[in-house]
Amino acid sequence: MRLKNKNLIDFTFFTLFQYFLFILVLIPIYEGGNPVNPNETSFVWNLNFLSDLGRTHYFNGTPNPFWVFYNISLSIIGIGIFLYFYFLSYLIKQRFFKKLIILFGGLSGLGYTLISFFPADLYLEKHIQVGTVGLISFFIATLLLVIFIDRTIYRKIFYLSVVVLILLAFRILEMNLVKIIGIDKITLLKLQTISQKIVVFPQIFIAIIIFINLKNIFHNNFFIPLQNYILPRKNNR
Repeated sequence: MRLKNKNLIDFTFFTLFQYFLFILVLIPIYEGGNPVNPNETSFVWNLNFLSDLGRTHYFNGTPNPFWVFYNISLSIIGIGIFLYFYFLSYLIKQRFFKKLIILFGGLSGLGYTLISFFPADLYLEKHIQVGTVGLISFFIATLLLVIFIDRTIYRKIFYLSVVVLILLAFRILEMNLVKIIGIDKITLLKLQTISQKIVVFPQIFIAIIIFINLKNIFHNNFFIPLQNYILPRKNNR
């Protein structure tokens, strides 16, 4: 099976755009409160996680009629994350590291997709676990990309990926440092919600720029056989 780059790049671009669009639509109509004030009638940027949009019930106990839209959007972007690393792996010469990038990209996409199956108000522990798998796998795949990409040929993508790597490292460090530093729950909540948005929104924006560059690299009539990344090459004799 051969997959046309242009169509897949456009689809991946769509997965990023639709998530951003759903966030912009759902935040203004969110009325579900937050852990500090369950009766708050608006989304508070330093008290609400983005995943609060996907809670089946608001903090005040009333049903959230829009939760399914956020979670469907999150499932779609999980597919997009896999395709994101699938395309970027094509810029790597070493076959072994191509496969590693696709592997961790797939784990990351799976992790973010599974978040949608474990809303925070129903399965908080699993929600955090699969989200952590998605984040760590995204970091590892990006790290491999930064190390092995030819930065002289793909300079823009290299530097953009470095920025993404720094953002992810900041998020991972913040998540672990707050466990060590003794701070009150409200301050902890504010740090985590703000750091989430500091990472997520630039990530989406940078990914869009990267895909604009990929469109220039992959011409409209250029094809990538997916199986070349997965199956070993046969020796020609």
